[in-house]
Amino acid sequence: MCLYFEPWSAVERDWTPQRHLERILWWLRETARGTLHRSDQPLEQLYFTPHELVLPPYFAEQTALAGQVLSFGAVPCPGGAPRMIRAVFTLETLAKKHDLLFGDFLVVSPQPMNHGPVERYPWTLGELHDQFEARGSGVLDEIRTALQTRVTDTGIARQAQANTLLLVNASVRRAPSEPPERSDPQIFFIHADLATLGIASGMLFDGLDGKAYVNRFGETTAPESWRELVIEPIGVAMCVKPKTARRASGVPSETALFQCVLAGVGALGSLLADLWLREGWGQWAYVDDAHVRPHNVVRHIARDDDVGRSKAEVVRDMTNATYFPGQLANAAVHAKVLDGSNQATTVAIAAADMIVNAPTTLEVPRGLSALASGPRATSVFLTPSGRGSVLLLEDRSQSVRLHALEAQYYRALLTSKWGADHLGGHAGERWVGAGCRDISAVISQEYRGFRASRFAPTIVRRRHVFLRSVCNEVKFVLNPLIFHS
Repeated sequence: MCLYFEPWSAVERDWTPQRHLERILWWLRETARGTLHRSDQPLEQLYFTPHELVLPPYFAEQTALAGQVLSFGAVPCPGGAPRMIRAVFTLETLAKKHDLLFGDFLVVSPQPMNHGPVERYPWTLGELHDQFEARGSGVLDEIRTALQTRVTDTGIARQAQANTLLLVNASVRRAPSEPPERSDPQIFFIHADLATLGIASGMLFDGLDGKAYVNRFGETTAPESWRELVIEPIGVAMCVKPKTARRASGVPSETALFQCVLAGVGALGSLLADLWLREGWGQWAYVDDAHVRPHNVVRHIARDDDVGRSKAEVVRDMTNATYFPGQLANAAVHAKVLDGSNQATTVAIAAADMIVNAPTTLEVPRGLSALASGPRATSVFLTPSGRGSVLLLEDRSQSVRLHALEAQYYRALLTSKWGADHLGGHAGERWVGAGCRDISAVISQEYRGFRASRFAPTIVRRRHVFLRSVCNEVKFVLNPLIFHS
C-alpha cells in the first residue's frame, strides 16, 4: 500500500502508531470509493526497479537498420553494484571483433492497457503476458508478429549462448474508453536467443540446419514452452533529445530551429553558448580567433586540459557532447568574425538568421553594421564591475543597426538617472601575462552567471518581436534591453 506521498525521512518526524492506523483506514476508505487516485493525478507506473538501462535516442528507428547490434556498458557507482547500464548501437562487425555482442533485440507495441496498481516484476515470459492480459492487453501476439516481420526467408541462426533484449512499448489508459495517457517502455532480458523464442512461441520452426524459419504453413498455435522462458526485468530510460530540452525549458520548437552565429566565445559567450545549448535553442557556429590561456579557466567553460586549444573548438566540443553523439552539429570557426577572407566565416554568416556578438571589442558591432546583407545582429556585454549588462538588438527589418543603437545607449547613459552609477563599482584589474595588453578585469563569477542568465531568455523571447528603434524613442528601446543593479 502506498500510504504516504512524502518520503519516510519526512514522515518519521511526526509519525505515531495512532496516525499510522488512521492513514490505513483512510487508504481503505478512499480505495473502496474509487477516489484514492485523483482524476488529475499521474497514472501509476507499471513496475519499480532499482536499475536502469539507458537507451540511445531514436532507438525505435535505429532497430530497423541492418548490420547494427546493441552493446552495453555498466556505469560504475560507489556503494555497490552499478545502477545504470548504457546501451549504444555498434556495427555488428566491430562488435564481433571486440567481443561486444550481447544478443539480439525485439521491439513490440502491445495494445494499451488499463490503469492499475504497481505490479510485481515478472520473472517468466508467461507471467509478463498474464499481467498484460489481465489489463486488457498482451504480449504474445505482438512477439509473434514482430518475429514474422524480423525473420526473412533465409531464416535466423540459432545461438545457444545468446540472449534477447525485449523492449515493450507499454501504454496505459485511465479507463477502457479513454486514450492512452502514459507511456512506459519496459526492457526484459530473455534467457534465450531469438530463434529459440520464435520456436517456443510457435512462429518459427527448427530447420535442423542450425537455423529457424518462419512457420508459414499449417496452424501457428503457440505451444506452452514459451511461458517458461526466464526473463530479467530492468527499467529503461531514454537519452535526452534537444526537443526534450526545449520542452523542459519552455522554449517553443517552432521558434528554436534556426541558424545563428555566436561571435566571441570568451567568458560571457561560452556561458551563453552553454545556456542556449541546454535549452535546445538554435543551431550554432561559434566564431573566435582566440586560444584558451591558463587564466581563462577562471571564467570560461574550458578546463585546464583545454589550455592552448581554440576557444571556438572547445565550446563546440563541450556543447555537442552535452547530448548523445550525433544529435548536434554545432560548428567552430577559428577566425575573426569580420575576416572576409575566411571562407568558413563567410559561409556561416551567409547561412545565419542572426548573429550574437559577445566579444569585448568595439569594432565588431560597428563592423557588423557595415555589412550590407548581413543577418539581424545583437550585441551583449557586461559593465566593468559585472553588476550591469547591456543588450542591443536590431529590429527584424534592421532599420536601425547596431552602431546606431550603440550611440543611443551612450546618449541614454549620459542623460538617464541610472547612467550615474551604471559603469561604477570597478573592482580593479590584474595582469595575466608579461605583455602590455595582458590584463584582465576583476569580475565576480556570480555576476557573470547572473547576467548571462538574464541575456539568454531575453534574446530567446525577443528574437521574433519587432522592436521599434527610432531616435525619438530611445527610452522605449533601451529600458527593456539594459539591465543594471
